Amino acid sequence: MTRSIPKVENSHLECYDGQITVQRLSRRRVLTGLGGLVLMGSGMSWLEGCVTGSTSNSTPNSRPTFPPTRSKVLYIYRGHTDIVSGIAWSPDGQFIASASLDRTVQVWKAVDGMKMLTLTSSAPRFALAWSPDGKFLVSSGAGKIIEIWNVTNGKLILSYKRHTDEITGVAWSVNGKYLASSSADTTVQIWEATTGKRVLIYKGHFDSVLTVDWSPDGKYLVSGSLDGTVQIWETVNGKHRLTYKGAKGLGAVSGAWSPDGTRIASAVNVNKEDEGLVPSFVEIWNASTGKTISSFAGASVKNHSQAIVAWSPDGRRVVASGTNGTAQLHDAATGNILLSYNGHTRFVTGLAWARDGKRIASASEDKTVQIWQV
Repeated sequence: MTRSIPKVENSHLECYDGQITVQRLSRRRVLTGLGGLVLMGSGMSWLEGCVTGSTSNSTPNSRPTFPPTRSKVLYIYRGHTDIVSGIAWSPDGQFIASASLDRTVQVWKAVDGMKMLTLTSSAPRFALAWSPDGKFLVSSGAGKIIEIWNVTNGKLILSYKRHTDEITGVAWSVNGKYLASSSADTTVQIWEATTGKRVLIYKGHFDSVLTVDWSPDGKYLVSGSLDGTVQIWETVNGKHRLTYKGAKGLGAVSGAWSPDGTRIASAVNVNKEDEGLVPSFVEIWNASTGKTISSFAGASVKNHSQAIVAWSPDGRRVVASGTNGTAQLHDAATGNILLSYNGHTRFVTGLAWARDGKRIASASEDKTVQIWQV
């Protein structure tokens, strides 16, 4: 199916032929300037080629460094004027959508980085997701507001405000009928996508919920929280299935389903009283039993910030973020570091794999989206 999206303006784009280290990352970071909100990094998109574009004179020139382990950088998208907090690739692969604290969601062509649409919100945007049919975008963020947009004409078709605190993440069910939202109000809520009617509230956490993710079969949700637990529960009735606290007893804060639905990847942080960088761990565990399969060191993160992990499409690799502008790509079975990427100048807020598993897009507090090969 071919869809028409109105062209708005050229995107801010930079293209590189250089080589840099890569790794895939996904993470959530608490922003003290937003009252302790959690930034949710969501999925990212891939471009099919490297194109040269214009760069705004008002945007700082933040070129990536080139470490010893090398991978080709395809381009850098510079369309936002503030932190890029979330990114998602359209189901058909034609477009990329990015959410930002500049109060916009921008849609751009995956083939050449051309900006096609700017959706302006009333509040900073933290996360976003495409509907399974690619016709709509949902975004969440500050202001406790969830917004659904028609991507074809750029019109806001639904807006609702039922959480009592900032909305950290949003996810669309596989069948397109429901939305799940996580919030700093400690709840996860499920909504009818077409009406905004709330159908379920999950209250199993006692601190801000940072992440929410549907199982591939749509029967379960996994939610990660600042209370140090990742919980799996049934989407039909909200029945709690299991709680994972991390193999090392340090507290798990995020959860992502493997593509086959059998495993969960979680980030586990070592919080200390002092400030600065602290170790983080990636743990892979059985989604049915809660038993830890593997645990390995990830990239360092800033104390009291939250890292996340994301699976490759084949389920063999995971990428974990660090708050110093780096990401690490790991073998999911052994934990071995396959690649490291440090092209960003500030914290990485979101990551996603291309469907072919050969490219990654990363969003950052440096206001850029960077596309690179693995």
